[in-house]
Amino acid sequence: MANRNVLTCGWFKVALVASFGLASVAFGAGAGGGAHPEKSAPAPRLSSFVLNGARVWVGFSPNAGAQRLVLATILQARKTVLVQAYSCTNRKIIAALVSDAKRGVKVRVIADKEDPSERDSCIPALLAAHIPVWLDEGAKIAHNKVMIVDSSYVLTGSFNFSWSAAHRNAENVIVIASPHLAKIYTKDWFWRLGHSIRYYGERDHG
Repeated sequence: MANRNVLTCGWFKVALVASFGLASVAFGAGAGGGAHPEKSAPAPRLSSFVLNGARVWVGFSPNAGAQRLVLATILQARKTVLVQAYSCTNRKIIAALVSDAKRGVKVRVIADKEDPSERDSCIPALLAAHIPVWLDEGAKIAHNKVMIVDSSYVLTGSFNFSWSAAHRNAENVIVIASPHLAKIYTKDWFWRLGHSIRYYGERDHG
């Protein structure tokens, strides 16, 4: 049976259901209360809980479940994956998107306009798999890290879709199962699409 924990942090209090063995977490009262965590504290594990009726998954990096959560979310897709990416250099994540496309899932990607210029950019691999890619040229930096899966799941957080985000950087990723939230993020995805130009490779926007 899943463990139930209650987290309290000042005004914030939620019932948490842990299905991945999430350890109890104690917060001090108020915004600045409580001692700093020990430097030797273990890395958090990939965790899942229910928040206001919505299933939520969280993962961290380096090497604390973030990449695994991203891959699992992509590979569970049945119909659609809408992506907004600042960096597309993680070969495993790109391979998962390509795998989806080969299974008939409609994968669509909006990337930062400078992404194709990155040395390790995997956008050519997306194009080779006939996955449509657009470059957001309506913003100085397209800094979103978002995936909307099957109009039901939203993946976001600080985690870039890069090798460094998975193995070097301190990052976080969260997946929320909420069709309502997915609808809001999908609206934003199409808003950014309206400011983007289809990319066919070699900076040829024709």
